[in-house]
Amino acid sequence: ITTFRSLENGQEATVEGVVTVLPGVFGSQYFYIQDDDAGVQVYSYSKAFPELSIGDRVRVTGEKSSSRSETRIKTAEEADIEIIGHDELVTPIEVSAFAEEQEGMLVLVEGEVVERSSTEAILNESIEVVIKSGTGIESSSVFIVGTTVAVVGIVSQSDESYRVLPRDTDDVNTIDADDSAWIQPAQAASGRTLKTTDGGERETSRKNIFLVFFALAVAGIILGARHRLWRKHAQTTHPSTPVLDQSSKHGESESQKPTLPTQSEQHTPQ
Repeated sequence: ITTFRSLENGQEATVEGVVTVLPGVFGSQYFYIQDDDAGVQVYSYSKAFPELSIGDRVRVTGEKSSSRSETRIKTAEEADIEIIGHDELVTPIEVSAFAEEQEGMLVLVEGEVVERSSTEAILNESIEVVIKSGTGIESSSVFIVGTTVAVVGIVSQSDESYRVLPRDTDDVNTIDADDSAWIQPAQAASGRTLKTTDGGERETSRKNIFLVFFALAVAGIILGARHRLWRKHAQTTHPSTPVLDQSSKHGESESQKPTLPTQSEQHTPQ
């Protein structure tokens, strides 16, 4: 692809690369491929594409052209795109700024969101993130001013400027201050958050403590009720006999002993 990019517009060539984004995501007439060194947009005016998947390796024959300074290979018919492999992984390269050699490639950038609109966000005052309607990304929910985000996407050129195009919601992740916890907005919305910030962990801890005390309270109520039922049942089936204390029993036994008559009483005439 690097060699193809150096050709003059109008020259024909054949390139091979791995599909990194499908037709219809950024636009209905193009998709992107890349090899180990470079990437390029594949364009079809008639939208003549075979059934493609991310990770497909394709062989593309077409004409070198450009649109708003971005290089692309323009095909004439569906047969110009041949699928020759599947399931190849493309790892984004981490960059802090964009250049011509990164155009058409999958990259990873990080930065603080300083501006945001419905169709774009600005990171670190210099990185432009463009949100295409086909990605399903809601700018207001994933690009919050003041937060730090990591964005995976394709580097695209528009006239003299470069920008990154995320492909879907999974390409945009919020990261905390120490870069150790990532929150995927799509996962958070569905209750499948992988990690949270420190504040989120504290909130979870408080909820867990409340649940523990609540469970203990419920268990105490249940055990108390069962104990009262057991005592009631025991009193019904086995009535208890009152028990006197030892002093009372002793006093009662002493009073019940027969009293012997005194000597004077024995000689008293009847």
